[in-house]
Amino acid sequence: MTPRRRLDAGRLAIWIAFAALWVWLDVVVPLRHLKETTGDFRAYHQAARALAVGVSPYSEPAFIYPPLLPVLMLPLASLPVETARVVWFCASQVALLGSFWLMLRVLGGGTAALAAVAAVWIAGGTVQENLVLGQVNPFLLLAIALALWLLPARPRAAAAVIGVAASLKVWPAVLLLVFAWRRQWRPLLAGVAVTAALLVVPAAITAALVEQPGTFARDRPLRVGTAAPLNVSLPALALRIADPPRSGEMPASWIAGTSPGGFEPWSRHGWIAAAVAALVLIVAALALWSGASSSGSPARAADRSLAGDRLPYALEIGALVAAAILAAPVGWYHYQLCQFPAFALAVERALAARRPRAALLALVLLALLTRAQAWGFGRYVARWGWTAQAPALLWLVTGVIPVVAAVWAAYLVREARRNHRLSSA
Repeated sequence: MTPRRRLDAGRLAIWIAFAALWVWLDVVVPLRHLKETTGDFRAYHQAARALAVGVSPYSEPAFIYPPLLPVLMLPLASLPVETARVVWFCASQVALLGSFWLMLRVLGGGTAALAAVAAVWIAGGTVQENLVLGQVNPFLLLAIALALWLLPARPRAAAAVIGVAASLKVWPAVLLLVFAWRRQWRPLLAGVAVTAALLVVPAAITAALVEQPGTFARDRPLRVGTAAPLNVSLPALALRIADPPRSGEMPASWIAGTSPGGFEPWSRHGWIAAAVAALVLIVAALALWSGASSSGSPARAADRSLAGDRLPYALEIGALVAAAILAAPVGWYHYQLCQFPAFALAVERALAARRPRAALLALVLLALLTRAQAWGFGRYVARWGWTAQAPALLWLVTGVIPVVAAVWAAYLVREARRNHRLSSA
């Protein structure tokens, strides 16, 4: 068999393995569990149904998202929640597979890229959780992958895509910083304008449809962050440290924090979550900004494995995604889905450099970030319940992953700075 044929056979084997594993793990298995819970999707659907009958979408206590989401979901409002969930499931599948295809293009489309993206999309956890819960994260992942594919040739389009993501959940707005330190003011303004428009216009539509005033937050205390065990951010860890278990009892804030009504009040420890979140974002942004500024001009890729000088953008956006999730006062473990592009980049670079151990290490780290907290805490609860009867183990399963996530974010920041130094040398 010639090298070309061996290469084609290898790619075919990767495609077949990916397709088989995806269909079983991320189609068949999640479909089995869709009827067991309405998940987070129920809040979206209830908000859309409320809006359809002239009631504020924020009358649904669990709905805490920008107003674009219920407006977009109005076509599903007339459907029973079970039927609407199936439609949302299919749309989520399109988003996940679309992001797969886009990242394959971003990484050049070679065999190493295919192996890297397939490995990350299969080995990474939280895919099934996002599908069963009906979360919006698959669509954020698609937006991140699309922005990377558009860069650097079409920065304004990429910024607009980021603006769309930021109007679904606020944290993707942080990604617009990649244009600020490059002094790409037109893309930056385009991203800000799209974000603002998709906040203001849906809010106006909501106001026009709603017959009675909303009940969102005027009469509710300001709440920031949650100490819930499956919140994997540094602010969450800080809240758990500020309210530790005592006498074998799990603190009420840990238990109640699994729902928005139990989030931490500002007047108690909420300010701690806000302070930690701000510190993480400021440190990461300044580190990336100083690295970009030291190059003297928009950085070009020191590693040419990425076509079109995408590497600087890919590293910086990956670092900002990691920092934003790490800094989020509410950063559930299934948010880690949005880190798939950065992990695919790390695995592809390792494979292209013939460093299989580095690729394996990245996949192990991916598994830790996307699986360990949910699995570890699930095993803990199965043995000890929602108690602190094994405090050392409880701290282990709730404290390690935010630290690992911080190490991963620091690594991405370092790699982005290193690429700037190499490209300006």
